[in-house]
Amino acid sequence: LTTPFIPMETISMIVRDTVILQFSPTLVSIVLAGVVGSKIAGELGNMRVSEQIDALEIMGINTKAYLVLPKILAAIVVIPMLIVLAMVLGIWGGRIAGTAAGILPAEVYDKGLREGFNAYNVFFSLVKAYTFAYLISSIPAYYGYNVQGGALEIGRASTKAVVVSCIMILLADYVLSALLLAIGGAGRIASAGNSSTSDTESTTAPTTRPLTLSTITTVKWLYSACAQPSRTRRSTIGTITPRRLTTPFR
Repeated sequence: LTTPFIPMETISMIVRDTVILQFSPTLVSIVLAGVVGSKIAGELGNMRVSEQIDALEIMGINTKAYLVLPKILAAIVVIPMLIVLAMVLGIWGGRIAGTAAGILPAEVYDKGLREGFNAYNVFFSLVKAYTFAYLISSIPAYYGYNVQGGALEIGRASTKAVVVSCIMILLADYVLSALLLAIGGAGRIASAGNSSTSDTESTTAPTTRPLTLSTITTVKWLYSACAQPSRTRRSTIGTITPRRLTTPFR
């Protein structure tokens, strides 16, 4: 990327797109799956083994709504905010690293960030963030809530919750990329095709002018002149007979 054949703005464009599309949502979610997921599974598993969940159920409390739902809602609210913060810090860190290493000036980096920016990528990243947040909170909550046994099973449930969460995050990343990026690309191609078609039609379509009063008068005058008898030999436009029209300067 530092060759003279590639514009310097390309570096910041690549940093922007990779951070927004993949690095921030995917890597941050995998890290949070290991930290938050193991904590949720361990906490709920400990409550299940120590019969605290059973005590809440005896008191008539809906344990799923009381213990699991707040964790899912908190993850859906907080994790996308962390991913957006990771986007900002990743792009800003690329700017600092590029200018500190002398690879490209700050003005060139900022110019590349503005070139070819597609707001649909931010929407796509936020969709991934909310999906990953639900997976990070719901899967460990399921394994921790349904633990059976003792302390050994709590550790196994936490490990299994983290592994399954990471696998589901990568699978959801693939599915969302295949669906949303295909839809976004098709929409951009269709909009570009419609705009080019409309531009072509506007440039190639013949312009029709409305008939004015002078045009109608001229047509009537020519018709009346052609309908005159053959005695009229000459006129301002030529020699007019019922059968042929000759030039005046014959």
